[in-house]
Amino acid sequence: MKKVYVLFYGSIILGILLWLFFFIITPIEVKNELSSFITSFIILNYLALVFGFALPLFPISVFKNTEWIKINKLKVLETLIALILISFVFRYWDLFYNRNLSFWNSIKVNNANAGNHFSFLFNLLSTFRVIYFVPLIYYYSGKIKEKRLLVLCFFLFLLPLIEGYLRGSRRIIFESLGLLFLILILSKKINFRSLKIYVISLPIVIIFIGFSFFVVQGRTDFESPNEFYKKIITSQYNDFVPPNRTALRCFEESENSLLKKALFTEIHVGQYIVHGVYEMDYMVSKHDKHTYGMFNFYLLIKFFNKLGITKVDLDNLNNPTGRITYITFFGGLFNDFGWFSLIAMFLLGWIQRQLFILRKRNFLVEPLIVIFLFANIFLLIFNFIRANLLLAIGVYLLFLIILQIFLKLRSIQSE
Repeated sequence: MKKVYVLFYGSIILGILLWLFFFIITPIEVKNELSSFITSFIILNYLALVFGFALPLFPISVFKNTEWIKINKLKVLETLIALILISFVFRYWDLFYNRNLSFWNSIKVNNANAGNHFSFLFNLLSTFRVIYFVPLIYYYSGKIKEKRLLVLCFFLFLLPLIEGYLRGSRRIIFESLGLLFLILILSKKINFRSLKIYVISLPIVIIFIGFSFFVVQGRTDFESPNEFYKKIITSQYNDFVPPNRTALRCFEESENSLLKKALFTEIHVGQYIVHGVYEMDYMVSKHDKHTYGMFNFYLLIKFFNKLGITKVDLDNLNNPTGRITYITFFGGLFNDFGWFSLIAMFLLGWIQRQLFILRKRNFLVEPLIVIFLFANIFLLIFNFIRANLLLAIGVYLLFLIILQIFLKLRSIQSE
């Protein structure tokens, strides 16, 4: 049980330290200090999450008939990998041939094309792609030794990166690599006591972050790097946490292009991670109504709109201020529920506690634990729940339901 506490509380502490680390090292200035309202809201919601986890109320029991899965874990893993690969085939067929995305288009053109030619059939057939990370969890949890399957499990993490590149989405890239890193940590494949892991990881992270930003630069419509830099440095991130004078002076006066790129990357990454809390503060000051869950369930509402079941104006489910910036997970909570978010966070903590209890008996809950731990780390930075993680939870639960139905039918046939 001690390990349970370490993983849960560690994910929360790591997230706070990550935000503080970039806040301290990034050469930015804060235009307006955080209001006491926002500080109180964030602290109390963190406490509600912790209290929900600390109080083991009404323990639940599910996934009882899993002996066949344990015995046939190789078949389950192979089936899941095949299902996800097929889903990606349908996804990229849809993007390339139905929506006309291309590696040679600009990001702006690709995103415009991606919003057109929606196909319910292709979306349905590509549903299982969002749980691309689950096979690797199964591989390590099931202690499988087939190297061929391990290669395929890692290969699945590359497939979302294609869409991330096509659409210039750093979130997709960040999510894919973040989940991979977390899974390797939880599976004890990364030893933090070894200096070698830091020596290898730090350059890889820096190179990758720099590469992702400058790939975006190379596929935008700007005529020169300086034009791109100027656009980024005057973007909406800078309204609340702009580069400080020293950084701007160094950036403007330096003739070393490599130094410019390094400084630019560090500033932009820091802004990307830090600014959401200040965006949330601004959002709350302009807030006039709540969306009662529709903000965080945006993907579901969007899907129902496409089917004609609902007719919700999706523009009303973006940042209420009309800005194209992140407002953190807490911002999404406030937008949906206001102070009733404390109840939601308490329940979120309770659910995580139950999953950890179930984990001792059944490895099938491990992917859900990974999703929640990942979300815990980035509560102050991104709202991954509003993005793909909520969809991943739904699709994974659908997979478990199908698996349970299969086991039920199998037990009936054997009687």
